[in-house]
Amino acid sequence: SLVELNGDLRAATSVAILVPGMNTTIEGSGANTATARRFVAATRGDVAVLTYLGGPFPRGNLVAGVADAASPRYALDMAPRLVAFSEDVDRTVDAKAAGGPSVPVTYIGHSYGGSILGTAEAMGLTADQTMYVAAAGAGVGVDDPGDWHNRNPDVVRYSMTAPGDLIQAVQGIPGGPHGADPDEMPGVIPLATGHYDDGRLMAGRQAHSDVLNSPSDSWRNILAVITGDRERIRRAG
Repeated sequence: SLVELNGDLRAATSVAILVPGMNTTIEGSGANTATARRFVAATRGDVAVLTYLGGPFPRGNLVAGVADAASPRYALDMAPRLVAFSEDVDRTVDAKAAGGPSVPVTYIGHSYGGSILGTAEAMGLTADQTMYVAAAGAGVGVDDPGDWHNRNPDVVRYSMTAPGDLIQAVQGIPGGPHGADPDEMPGVIPLATGHYDDGRLMAGRQAHSDVLNSPSDSWRNILAVITGDRERIRRAG
């Protein structure tokens, strides 16, 4: 397990927790750190981002990895720890904000991390916002919004998947291991992925990771959600 803080919680006005996906390892966690630090740097420290590796993730090449990622056991194993961690985060930001403006906390589940996040929501995660980015599903056993039991009754949920992302082949399949497709869930706000900054459409296999990492409309959309900049959030459709 590895939880890494990027930025300064004492100075941050918003906090995000990133739960990554398949093939995440401690040894290879530098890529997740870089993702987190881009959000911190873009806001000059107004955002603090924690990368959350709460246990082993599915691993393997394209064939073996996809087979391993079909198992819900990683999500079921990690979700209770994420729930407990969310309580600690909530207490910490509440203490920081005592007597001042609140500090919104956003959980981002990318790829398999979306299933981990959704499973944690079903188990009582505490969050102000949750975001399902190219998510494998809405969580183990989550078939409709009533299966989520976030401790914050006013939680706002977002989702984002680029057109042509191969994850769409497994999102919400009947009887699938990771629950319904969060992009199709009632009450979840679908976000536009738009274009890369060089004008290309954010689409295809590469977009699975690029939505979260490359200079693009989708990256700025995610940042706008984290910071609560509602005027810059772009919905899909």
